[in-house]
Amino acid sequence: MSYTVSISPSSTAIDSGTSLQFSAKTTFNGEEVDGTYDWEIVSGSIIGSSIDENGLFMAGENSTGSDVEEIVQVTDTAHGNETATAEVTIKTKKVSPVCEVAVNPSSATVSSHDSLMLSASTLGDDCMPGEYEWSIASAIGSTVDGEGNYTAGGNDTGSQVNDVVTVVDHANGAISGTASITVASEGTGHTLSIFPPTLLGFRWMPWLHILLMRGEDAGFNLRSGISFQPGDDIVELFHFGFGDSMVAFIVLRADPREGPVVVTVSTGENAATGELTITVPPSRLLEDR
Repeated sequence: MSYTVSISPSSTAIDSGTSLQFSAKTTFNGEEVDGTYDWEIVSGSIIGSSIDENGLFMAGENSTGSDVEEIVQVTDTAHGNETATAEVTIKTKKVSPVCEVAVNPSSATVSSHDSLMLSASTLGDDCMPGEYEWSIASAIGSTVDGEGNYTAGGNDTGSQVNDVVTVVDHANGAISGTASITVASEGTGHTLSIFPPTLLGFRWMPWLHILLMRGEDAGFNLRSGISFQPGDDIVELFHFGFGDSMVAFIVLRADPREGPVVVTVSTGENAATGELTITVPPSRLLEDR
């Protein structure tokens, strides 16, 4: 007759980074006897798992992308070095997708009571379709509805006001994005004259345009900023201004969306606003020429 060593559990699966208590038992002729046990992981662990002298197994962090199988062995050194083994499967670590919310436009300058359509999109691999909730922090009563439709409040403060619109995506762990909307003061707004008032676009190629703008008493300078709404089809190269005049070099993307574009030039607390129109001639007209 010989000694027999058994291990419990003999086979199991656990999550990455968790622990499991093993136990061993030695019998002789069916009767349990006291043993002295050494514990080890056969051939070591590729993910850093470990087991202590009491049989407490600690699974490593399995970020391999697949389950990892490891063999635990116990040896009874008091009874002929009899051994027993158990199989442990460490499940792959579930990695949450890295997602972020983008708001378009992320910034804009508007006048009192203007409306602006905001949109949200969730970016990242394996992200769920977004479920968005919109909210706003505004000192002048601006609002945003559940679809991202923003309406500026009346700004009679004498200086520009910044509204912060926040959108939360509840489908991807309540991640959020923001947009900063500057509302020009009613008392500091200026009318912006723009030449040419119409930009000609082409369906097959981008086109360079030079905008000449004038705002009476606008006080343009080298720090003046310019924005276009909507501005998806306009790429600003550079601009400069002084006094009442501003020059901007822009590229109109190929196949632009036709319609009006609000142009705002901001200088400190002052804003000058004007409008131009994008138009694309029919392809047949160009062919006839």
